[in-house]
Amino acid sequence: MKPQTHHDNEDVEVESEEKQNGEEIEVDEERLPSQAMATHEVIRQEGEKELERDAMALLWSAIAAGLSMGASLVAKASSMST
Repeated sequence: MKPQTHHDNEDVEVESEEKQNGEEIEVDEERLPSQAMATHEVIRQEGEKELERDAMALLWSAIAAGLSMGASLVAKASSMST
């Protein structure tokens, strides 16, 4: 399976002053972050957002995770017993 990338510039339409004025947007690729750095930043921001959840949301998430792990343990045990 090929990883999904977001580098298809032809498919992306962005509203900007440059586009409205018919100007070309110049990109200095030397100043852009590496793909790994950009990916790390996205993951870090998502983690920060998850840490800001309230206690009740975290409790329900923990319950769902526990039930999921318990169900997988039961499924594994039942498949090994037959």
